[in-house]
Amino acid sequence: MIMECVWWELAPGEPDIGQLQAQLEQCDLAAWQRIDALQAKYWIMNEAPPRWGAVMVWRDEKPDLAALPLNAAAEAIGRPPDVRLRFTVAASCLNESIITPWASLLNREETCTTMSS
Repeated sequence: MIMECVWWELAPGEPDIGQLQAQLEQCDLAAWQRIDALQAKYWIMNEAPPRWGAVMVWRDEKPDLAALPLNAAAEAIGRPPDVRLRFTVAASCLNESIITPWASLLNREETCTTMSS
C-alpha cells in the first residue's frame, strides 16, 4: 500500500481556497471511485497559509497519469504541486465506529494490519 500526499502553496493571483472548493463540487468525484488501484482519496486545504492538495492511498502502485481522472486543481492552478510525498504504508487500523456496522463480516484481526514489505 502506498500513500501519496501532494499540495500547492497558493500564491496571489492563483485560485483561492473558495474557488478550488467550488470547482471540486462541480467535478466528477465518482470518477475517482472507478479507479481500482485507489483505496481512498482525500482533498485537503488550509486557509492560512493557503494550501490545496490531496492525500491518496493506493492499494498497489499508482496507475499512469493517463489512466486517472483529470486533475482539476492542477488545471486551475496551472502548475505542478509544490510538494509531492510518497510513503509505503507500514500498518493501518480502522476506527471502531467504522467497523461496527461491518462487525459481523470482519474478524477483529482484520481491522488492523501490518503490511508486508
